[in-house]
Amino acid sequence: MRSGKEYIGSSRLLSEKKLTAGTMGTIVIEYTAGKYGIDDRGSFQLAWRGISDMLVPQFDYPDQQGYTTWSSTGNIKIRTSFEKYLRPYQSSIRFQIYDGYLKEGEKLTITIGDKSKGGPGIRLQSFYERELEFVPLVDACGTCRFERVEGDLFMEVLPGKENSYQICMPSLVEPGKPFSIGFRAMDKLGNISRNNEGILALEAFGDEIKGLPSEVVFSDPDMGIAHVHGCTVDKEGIYRLAAVEKASGKRCISNPMVCKKDPGLNLYWGDMHGQTRETLGCGTLDDYLSFARDMALIDVTSWQGNDFEITDEAWKYVRERCSAFNEEGKFLVFLGYEWSGTSNAGGDHNIYFLGDSENFYPSSNWVVPGRTSVENNAFPISELFEQMHERKDVMATPHIGGRCSNLDFFDPEFIHNIEIHSQHGIFQWFAKEAMKRRYKIGFVATSDDHSGKPGLAYPAITEDEFSGALAVRSGLTGIYAKDLTKESIWDALTHRRNYASTLDRLVVKTDIDGHLMGEEFEKDGSDIKFNIFAAGSDAFDHILIYDWDKLVLRKSFRPKRDALRILFSGVTCRGRNKEARWEGRIRVEGGSIKSAERTGYSLGLGEVVFTGENEVAVDIRTNGEIKGFILELDYDDNTRITVETKYADTSFTMGELKTSALIQTEMGGENLLVEADFANEKAANMEEKLAAGLVEMTYETKAEPGEHAYWMNIVAEDGNEAWSSPIYVKVK
Repeated sequence: MRSGKEYIGSSRLLSEKKLTAGTMGTIVIEYTAGKYGIDDRGSFQLAWRGISDMLVPQFDYPDQQGYTTWSSTGNIKIRTSFEKYLRPYQSSIRFQIYDGYLKEGEKLTITIGDKSKGGPGIRLQSFYERELEFVPLVDACGTCRFERVEGDLFMEVLPGKENSYQICMPSLVEPGKPFSIGFRAMDKLGNISRNNEGILALEAFGDEIKGLPSEVVFSDPDMGIAHVHGCTVDKEGIYRLAAVEKASGKRCISNPMVCKKDPGLNLYWGDMHGQTRETLGCGTLDDYLSFARDMALIDVTSWQGNDFEITDEAWKYVRERCSAFNEEGKFLVFLGYEWSGTSNAGGDHNIYFLGDSENFYPSSNWVVPGRTSVENNAFPISELFEQMHERKDVMATPHIGGRCSNLDFFDPEFIHNIEIHSQHGIFQWFAKEAMKRRYKIGFVATSDDHSGKPGLAYPAITEDEFSGALAVRSGLTGIYAKDLTKESIWDALTHRRNYASTLDRLVVKTDIDGHLMGEEFEKDGSDIKFNIFAAGSDAFDHILIYDWDKLVLRKSFRPKRDALRILFSGVTCRGRNKEARWEGRIRVEGGSIKSAERTGYSLGLGEVVFTGENEVAVDIRTNGEIKGFILELDYDDNTRITVETKYADTSFTMGELKTSALIQTEMGGENLLVEADFANEKAANMEEKLAAGLVEMTYETKAEPGEHAYWMNIVAEDGNEAWSSPIYVKVK
């Protein structure tokens, strides 16, 4: 078949090439037919990457968002539809001719977000992308076989104006040793904002931070990030740093920094799970790695493209770029990929190499048949483990994403950790399943980033086709290692000296008799003292302590006030459509609602909607994280609270809540849970709040003879969480 511009045709972008993330815009694309033209029943199709959370275009409502139109110089009639297309360009709109035809030179013009009839345009994707690509395709003969049309349809999606600021402190320092502090300007969707000139006035909490200026000025118009170098502290303790933006008065607080003399092990931060446009993500690999190093300010990362999309050429390129960015002592990049076999054969596992690897071992060549060496395929994942048998330079981490990982294929020779948190959600049930099976594993958190922002990824706008895919803020793995070298980090991860944290970098350390998280040891005597240290930037709400999968202690930290808190969490299933959509209402009978606010782990929680005089709408989505409401009430002991959802209902009186302090109702699914308790007292000032963000405690128990695994999950008032890797104790 003859191809190229002469026969297939060409396309071009007529609208602006720079638009702002999350705003309303209009995209206009023109197609000019080639010699083949487009016949009756033939189609023009415009596709883009499925990772984009741009609003799905619609063709029926001119005054609403996403209204999309067409015009042509030819005499044709067209049927329009939104269609799924080939990965990674899963989103597309199709224009099928059903009367007439296009001939050479005739044009078809597509307007996405047409405003001519009163519509606001189309809501653009939420994240920055230097080259958002649209792919034009033609089925000239009506056979459903599409050929790509020539023409570069690229536009840049820019970050929005600064809406908030972040301070990134090192988590562990030593007295007198210099360190650096990073400052970021963020737009309302979690992108690092450019072109801002903010001035931050600084205030330290704790002892003096030497070398700290009184203010930080964002002077580089293209970066949205500033640094202060050469800071030191003299005394051991917990340090935090606050900043107020002078023009707006907006305030931010840093992550906690611990100063300890001769700590033995340093604390590093990693996000070792994400991908780029070589597979399902977007952006270049260089952009991805430089963002992790320079913007997210993490120490360790990896690339994890889906294996069935990786060509031999792409693997060679990934090896080259990972090696080029790796710098011992400064920034580490582990070579890897995501083994993405079907769940019945093992499901998703992140595969890491300590060094280089000329070959990789995909589960299949499903998306790129003929472009990968078939002899290297490994399916099921047990076949991969067989090929790698006795190698000490390969590691695998099961996770929950698109394909649910299958712990039936657990192999302790390669699997040392499982992923408990990513942008796909929080999967504590996955950790509990591993514990119930008595697997000896640690816990990690990542982003599973697809947007080019490893270490600092924020939720997509979860509407329409995209809902629930990447719906929460990403996570990070805290790693206790001797130094920032691949050998030391590898040793830490294989021995589980690591823990999972949400994005706010909670500092966590646990031990039993001096044995740190992840360690295994034998103990004479039944006395167990499980020591816990945790520091955050908000008051801690409660802690859960487990022995294997058994909850042995739930402890609340904050005094309560006379307000009702209703919290929702969990997912509906283990598959792709796991997101729980809590739709319903909270009703108050025999009392009244004085005020209501939202609470939980989210970028923007939104306003409370009253659906009646004494009821509020429940319109919450969870992917394992905790979200809910705080209600100020006029009530007595007989006041009845009813929570109605599409999963199940629960009802109780305020007198019953006073008696029990905590009411939990299981709603099915995987950890679908509604909790009711009294809200915490509000901190009187920042000092009180930060003091409540420090926990030092010991859980003491008498352990039965046999093996035990002690780990904890600590939750802050703002919904941030951390999970320590278990300490494995064999009591004689």
